[in-house]
This record gives sequence, C-alpha cells and structure tokens, in this order.
Amino acid sequence: MTELSAVLEQLDAIRREMKASFDAANRRFDAADGRFDGIGRRLDSLQTEVHELKASFEAQPDLRLLMSAVGQIREQMVGYGQDLRMLRSAINDHARENVTPGEIEAIHHDLQNLSKNELDIIIRLRRIEDTLSLPPVDA
Repeated sequence: MTELSAVLEQLDAIRREMKASFDAANRRFDAADGRFDGIGRRLDSLQTEVHELKASFEAQPDLRLLMSAVGQIREQMVGYGQDLRMLRSAINDHARENVTPGEIEAIHHDLQNLSKNELDIIIRLRRIEDTLSLPPVDA
C-alpha cells in the first residue's frame, strides 16, 4: 500500500507540474491575444488612413489606378509586417518549448518567403512613387 501511495503522490506531482505548464501557456496565449487586438486596432486605423488617401486622389482620373496600387501595396506591407512579427514571436515561443527541427525549419521557410515578398512590394512601391514623382513612403 505504501508503494501505491508513493506512486500516486508522484503522479499527482506530475499532474500539478503539467497544470502549471498549461496555465503558463494559457497566460501567454491571453497576452498574445491582447497584443493581436492592439495590432488589429492599429491596422484598422491604417486602413482608414489609406482609404482617405485613396479618396483624395480619386479626383485625378489619370492617377487613380496607380494610386489604388499604392494603397494596396501599403496594405500588403502592413499585413506582411504583422505576419513577420507574429512568426518571430512564434519562433521565440517555440524556442522555449520542445519542438521538432522540422517545425522550426518550416517557420524559418515562412519567414524567408515573407521577407522576400515584403522586399518585392517595397521595390514595386518605389517604382510607382518614382513614376508619380511622389516622396517615398516610410515602410
């Protein structure tokens, strides 16, 4: 009976450790949700600004298509920036947990693709700005 009690105590200790780990993970997820809410509000604000800029340029029919492209590129850049931050955060969280090398490799692959896409969009935006003789937009 003593051996059984010892085993039950060990199992209970393991259960408490697992619960503490899950509670810590839930707190991190809650904190991340709060950060994502803040990012979402900022993106809504940026989207409003972009729509206002589009509206101000609609009076110039010759430039309308190009300015629409600039607005879309800006929105994509904001999205890529958010995705990049989220992936970096995910990598940092995964570094603290037990993960497989394949998961880390997949995340790094996604980060590389995201960085390449962001660079392509920045180049495209600079070309449009040059064509329209606009000052560069800080990315």
